[in-house]
Amino acid sequence: MNKNNYITIFEELLDIINWNLLKQSTYKLNTDYFAAQNHLKALIYFHIAKLDSLRDLHNFMQSDSDIKEIIQGVSLGSLSNYNNNIKFEAYMPIMNEVIKKAMILLPINKDFQIPYPVKLIDSSTVGMTLTYFKWAEFRSTKAGIKLHTKYDLGRGIPEVIVVSNAKHHDKSKMNQLMTDKNCIYVCDKGYVDYKKFDQFTNDEKLFVTRLKDNAVVEEVENLKVSHCDIPLLDKNITIVCISRQ
Repeated sequence: MNKNNYITIFEELLDIINWNLLKQSTYKLNTDYFAAQNHLKALIYFHIAKLDSLRDLHNFMQSDSDIKEIIQGVSLGSLSNYNNNIKFEAYMPIMNEVIKKAMILLPINKDFQIPYPVKLIDSSTVGMTLTYFKWAEFRSTKAGIKLHTKYDLGRGIPEVIVVSNAKHHDKSKMNQLMTDKNCIYVCDKGYVDYKKFDQFTNDEKLFVTRLKDNAVVEEVENLKVSHCDIPLLDKNITIVCISRQ
């Protein structure tokens, strides 16, 4: 992709952002709005240009007069200060608003409506430097956060992202992620919580997960295999069941 394409995509993404919302958010958190604005612009461009480090970003912007007009204060020191000092919570309202817009505008892939929308639940741990992120300490020598995500499989985008300290267990965020009825939640066994599953069943929330190795299973009812006139899977897909003895 040439430079002009980078600039075009960059400017289109900036037009999506509600900067007044960022101004309100930084005011509530007592964070500098202009620094937060510059930081967000720099991060967006960092990903568009597929750069590897702050130094790459600094050098790239120094050589591009168009970018220097959009992002003010692009010294390497200022970029580092942005990363270390600006509160990430200031950007959460913007992210949530962009997600809401995308959920309305993006088409749904009907192949994943089987028969309800499918939501994937998972978390990712992001390591951080303990020197700068004391609030994210989860071990004596490490800092980090977890991004707990509800991913809409039909639209192909994250629907909800919850940020927590990395020491928080996955299942502690289930109530914030698994909120809707009439959809199927798919999650790993890190989210297994039998009491919550009982409540989900009563609330008509559907879910699919892996059982833990020490799970005790009791057969309640043996149901006959029903017939469906509509094929649910492609002909070249085979379901393999591995039973444990």
